[in-house]
Amino acid sequence: TPAKILLIPSCEESVPIIPTLGEDLCGVLGGDDFNEAGYHCGDLQVIQDIMDANNIDGEPLNFTYLNYYSNEVSTQTWSDEGRLTNFYYSGAYSDIKPSIIPESIGNLSNLISLYLGNNHISTIPESIGNLSNLTSLNLRNNDLTAFPVGILSLTNLTYLDLYGNEITSIPENLC
Repeated sequence: TPAKILLIPSCEESVPIIPTLGEDLCGVLGGDDFNEAGYHCGDLQVIQDIMDANNIDGEPLNFTYLNYYSNEVSTQTWSDEGRLTNFYYSGAYSDIKPSIIPESIGNLSNLISLYLGNNHISTIPESIGNLSNLTSLNLRNNDLTAFPVGILSLTNLTYLDLYGNEITSIPENLC
């Protein structure tokens, strides 16, 4: 979509006001709009929420990188339709280990695989249960002490890894 320019009427000559980067590319972040590059704005906002909650600087699409040993730290896979389908972030080879996963994670409706292993995550929001397309969830080697109950709503989940956490019991209706 073309960039929007807002003209403010005044007694003087109209001056074009160019919206901020987020508004220019996506309208209001978090909606169902797509930016000029074809990425879903709501999906980008969830990545930004993760970054903000964990004081990680940068842009959501640049939240994909290798560390200086060429070990994979973070990757993203986007569908041809511009939706996030796979998100991988491992703190194993990184000094940055996220500890907070925001409620907005449940907005990634096209997500198939989520890997958040080797971090300092202590709770998973119940909204994770909204990820109806999720088939693989890896939360190994984190700081979880309780089973994330939202996982019980993941009807397409075929792979779950909670190894290396401090979870002492699992729900009877898990299997």
